[in-house]
Amino acid sequence: ASDSDEDLGNYACRLVVYVCNCTGLPTVFKGKMDTYIKVILGERAKRVRTIRNGGEEPRWTAGTDPDAGEEVGWYTTRRLCSIKVEVWRDEQRFKGVEGHDSVDRLLCRTVVPVPEFIPPEQTGKGVESDLWNIDGQEAGKVKLRLLWRDPGEPARPIELDLF
Repeated sequence: ASDSDEDLGNYACRLVVYVCNCTGLPTVFKGKMDTYIKVILGERAKRVRTIRNGGEEPRWTAGTDPDAGEEVGWYTTRRLCSIKVEVWRDEQRFKGVEGHDSVDRLLCRTVVPVPEFIPPEQTGKGVESDLWNIDGQEAGKVKLRLLWRDPGEPARPIELDLF
């Protein structure tokens, strides 16, 4: 399903997720790993851009603010829900390299609860969630900022509370 303004129909809000950064990711190539994240609401997945050589601590930025995070979002009804977060190793730069299949690899994942009314600190400071590899072992952390944007509300920068 697309996510344009025409899709608002019966939906009341836009759930906005700012993907900020990861820490402590498992990697065999120190500092050389290209990483992206998929955020999934129900069956609808959104992907942030790949951070080249992000290694164990990739960071997604927006504009001039290094802590703002990269925005993804969905039009949906405001409710208690959860989003799946998957951290992937991007192998596309190896396409055509002999002996390499260039298939992206799932590194780790988590599920993040999204309350019907998001506390201000989860929008400003953000929320950190533990990541787990496919064997169920700890595999770092991801930091997200969450926001419900009501219909007709102007898209404005949110206040970051970084301290």
